[in-house]
Amino acid sequence: MPGMSGLDFLQRLRVDAPHVPVIMVTAYGDSENRRRALDIGATELVTKPVDFAALKKLVQSVILQKTAA
Repeated sequence: MPGMSGLDFLQRLRVDAPHVPVIMVTAYGDSENRRRALDIGATELVTKPVDFAALKKLVQSVILQKTAA
């Protein structure tokens, strides 16, 4: 992403829209990046290559949790 990292964007998003669930997709799924993303406020972190069937289930689960709250 030109100009900023996904983690930088997530930090800015949390200021403006703290209630929006965020599922990050990344090639950098090491434990440090996962911890940072979750600490900043990501709902979940998915690593590439993406299993699109699993991603669809995850998105549906997050939407159901959000609507149930």
